[in-house]
Amino acid sequence: MRIYYNDLTLSKLETIFAILKWYLIFVVALYALYQSILVALVLALPSIYIAPKLQKRKKISTEASRLRLQFKDLLSSINSSLSAGRALENCFRIAKQDLLLIYPSSQFAIIRELDMICSRLDNGEPLEQSLFDFAARSAIPEINQFADSVHTCKRSGGDLISVMRKSSALLSEQIEINNEISIIVAQKKLEARIMMVAPFLFMQFMNSVASDYMGNLYSGVGYLLITIVLLFLCGCFYLINKITKISL
Repeated sequence: MRIYYNDLTLSKLETIFAILKWYLIFVVALYALYQSILVALVLALPSIYIAPKLQKRKKISTEASRLRLQFKDLLSSINSSLSAGRALENCFRIAKQDLLLIYPSSQFAIIRELDMICSRLDNGEPLEQSLFDFAARSAIPEINQFADSVHTCKRSGGDLISVMRKSSALLSEQIEINNEISIIVAQKKLEARIMMVAPFLFMQFMNSVASDYMGNLYSGVGYLLITIVLLFLCGCFYLINKITKISL
């Protein structure tokens, strides 16, 4: 089955879970600001439409990260097979056997793709055609670069083994660097989320320990001020996501 990794769909269970999770988060956050469960339940309703999109985006990002790591293991296996003097097509068959020791079922994307590539090779389809199809569906630059390298080597008739060995090594290093960048960005995103949660925790804390002091906020102009603060926090959250969004 051909899967487009840049356009994954959510199952019904994933959609329901995402809606419940984000709706609950919105209700808790809005209650901390407005101290009214009815207002929180009503204002949190837009999250029902936002949640599936957020969950889908997260699923695509997670799957891309996993596939990038799995592809790095594939390159290592291919590099070892090329060093042993095997033909490039046979390297993919050997790689499938090697990676089954790490990823023991077709539930893993790289095993599914290797099954498809090997099946196409058995049917006489050129390797580069299968790789270009995999690259287009994955939308991962390293896989596209690898497919270009294979196509160029086969078309120009150059030293395939030497070029592929160097390409595999360079792409593996590139993937490793991208993973390190992803870890750093993930740390900053976690720090940003903690900063975003802090105002809601502070408001709930103040309402719990000093309800008389906070009472004046929940009348007249107070609700307007709370709404302005909420819009400001939403703007901050949007900017933080834009700043920490790095395409690898």
